[in-house]
Amino acid sequence: MSRFFLNAKHWQVFILQFGTAFVGMIFYMIGMISSIKFVTTYTPNPYGGPPSMSETMPFHFTAGSIALLVIAGIFLIVSSVTQFGWMWAIGTKLDAYFSEETRKLNVKRFKIFFIYPLVYLPLVGTLFPLLLFSANSSNFNPVLMGITLILIIFGHLFAMFCMIHTIYFVAKTYKSAVMQREAHIGDYIGEFFGVWFFPVGIWILQPNINKLVNPAQGKATLDSPNTDTFNQVDF
Repeated sequence: MSRFFLNAKHWQVFILQFGTAFVGMIFYMIGMISSIKFVTTYTPNPYGGPPSMSETMPFHFTAGSIALLVIAGIFLIVSSVTQFGWMWAIGTKLDAYFSEETRKLNVKRFKIFFIYPLVYLPLVGTLFPLLLFSANSSNFNPVLMGITLILIIFGHLFAMFCMIHTIYFVAKTYKSAVMQREAHIGDYIGEFFGVWFFPVGIWILQPNINKLVNPAQGKATLDSPNTDTFNQVDF
């Protein structure tokens, strides 16, 4: 998987990430709109006049609308896997193209910080509705509720930190490989925002990644990096 993301063309990664997200949102909108059912309700007039009329739009999910939402979910999952898979590939594999003098970065810490939000956010998204439901039950414990909310707040803050660290690590790894020395904040600040705004940054970053892993001679691969061709990379 990492080999694919590092060797893929910028337009291929763009289509897999932005294109699938765009198509997924179209399917999602069609599925939600097709689930809307207009319902007219009449309220009796207490003064004997004609009843007042109001319209509501409750959702009425059918097999067709559910199928559209499932298709939308598949497209959105592909989009997310593409973006995070691309960052994982750079953070874990591109250091193979560092010069011998370049200090290796802490890939193990990157992996931990990368995985935490991917596990935490779906988990808290599932547990939070249960927490709200328990608030309305007879066994409600305000102390337990307060402790849980504090843990969720700190969990969210740490997840935000982990995501920022992931972007920083990917940008620094990329720039260190391109420059053949350890990059500092002033060197990769542009790449930081390029990774952050992925659909735009991929058009700038991916061509240089291709040159790193596939030099003009066509001899270097992920398994045998060729450090003699780094001068061909556009800084």
